[in-house]
Amino acid sequence: MKRIMYYIVIVSMVFGLSNFVMAHEESKMGGNEKDMSKMETLPKPNEISKASFPLVVKTGDYDLLTIVLDFPTGSGFLPHSHGGYVLATVLEGEMTLQDKGAERKVKAGESWTENPGDVHSVINQGTVNTRVVVAMLLPKGSSATTMSDGGK
Repeated sequence: MKRIMYYIVIVSMVFGLSNFVMAHEESKMGGNEKDMSKMETLPKPNEISKASFPLVVKTGDYDLLTIVLDFPTGSGFLPHSHGGYVLATVLEGEMTLQDKGAERKVKAGESWTENPGDVHSVINQGTVNTRVVVAMLLPKGSSATTMSDGGK
């Protein structure tokens, strides 16, 4: 259930951000309807990946952090955890995720989620560079990443 709610929150944030961007673009154009009509005739983008992570969060202040990481072959993060919820999507290449005693490959277009405090590791064991986009919903003051004893 937490996972479903987190996905709903992330999707809601994405829609909110898109509305903000559209409003910003409109203000840059001075609200000219003729210019806006040109935007409506643009071809739509192709959706190549979609991930969601529904969750329920406590009231309070949060930071939504988005990071794009490049992992050269052989690089990664040894055991670590995060202070908030995480949604990660592989954009290019492939990552090996070690989580809760299991190991799995996450390929381009695929995603994984993490709950606060979940200890895991990620490594690019492939032969090409891997690019990953990570979104974290962090309670104010919490650490984005904490290395575990085995990850020092």
